[in-house]
Amino acid sequence: MRVFVVGGTHFIGPWVVQQLASAGQSVAVFHRGITEHPALLRVPHFHGDRSDQETLTASVHEWNPDIVIDMVAGSERHAQILLESVRGVARRVVVASSMDVYQAYGRIHGTEPGPIQPTPLTEGSALRSVWYPYRNESEGENDPLYHYEKILVERTIMNDSTVLGTVLRFPMVYGPRDYQHRLFPYLKRMVVDRRPVIVLDPPGSAWRASRAYVANVAHAVVLAVTNEQARGHLYHVSDIAYSEWEWVQRIAHVVGYAGRIVIVPTDASSASPPQDWTLDPSRIRAELGYHARVAVDDGLEATIAWELANPPTVINPADFNYPAEDARWASAQEISDQAEISCALTRRHCT
Repeated sequence: MRVFVVGGTHFIGPWVVQQLASAGQSVAVFHRGITEHPALLRVPHFHGDRSDQETLTASVHEWNPDIVIDMVAGSERHAQILLESVRGVARRVVVASSMDVYQAYGRIHGTEPGPIQPTPLTEGSALRSVWYPYRNESEGENDPLYHYEKILVERTIMNDSTVLGTVLRFPMVYGPRDYQHRLFPYLKRMVVDRRPVIVLDPPGSAWRASRAYVANVAHAVVLAVTNEQARGHLYHVSDIAYSEWEWVQRIAHVVGYAGRIVIVPTDASSASPPQDWTLDPSRIRAELGYHARVAVDDGLEATIAWELANPPTVINPADFNYPAEDARWASAQEISDQAEISCALTRRHCT
């Protein structure tokens, strides 16, 4: 099978390309040439902007793939360009999406008021009614965030009458080369700065979200490519659904952190319970035989090693306000000590 991967050199893409090549597929990648991955040197490369339909079309026609994977389609226009570029050449497209399409995401960020959505979310759960979730964070119409909307990407791909589509909704992905550095805030406290205490607040520590290791996500993409049963279908990808408390404890276990992880209330701790953000992956497991090939701790070990060797180039000091964290912990200890004294003076049994 001949496969053409759009955006295959950044975070998840290289894993997809390597796994496809290892499975005997003929793979080529299309990217801007800004990020080169050393493991992909023997794979044919096409350079260009995926927003340039002429260049993308010419590259697709030259490689003549059976299936095209788009790892970076972020807007309705991206999806339209993809379909026009592959029409008459590839029989199917596989597109990476996100669990930010759900109404639950709007609940988390306060853009869509209403009751907490039941979780885990299924592929049929309610989608956001407010589009363009990152437009307020963009720097104007030339910023990709301004046009970002995975709902419209999915709708365009799945409603096309001539090209069959498959959509994979990804969870929060961790692994080496994670450009968001999701683990770094905890690793800086535990390993770099050796903080004696990690302070969490009650709502945040209880928040539960789906995650998956990058190699496992790539495995899901490969299954969607190589299994024709995936055509016309939409799937969730998810390995684990930990609370933040459980996730931090897992990280601490892997790095051998000897300090304490504590939950300290804040002024906002009396707020309503958080909207969880978990996915039900039963469909992809049943239909495509998906399973996590890399265990959680093994994935964390690889991620942690990379994070410590490649910390963010810019670190915001406000994200590591240790005096404030120490004050919160000291205040909590003082309250606890006063409660114990009160119990002793009144000869009550307190727990």
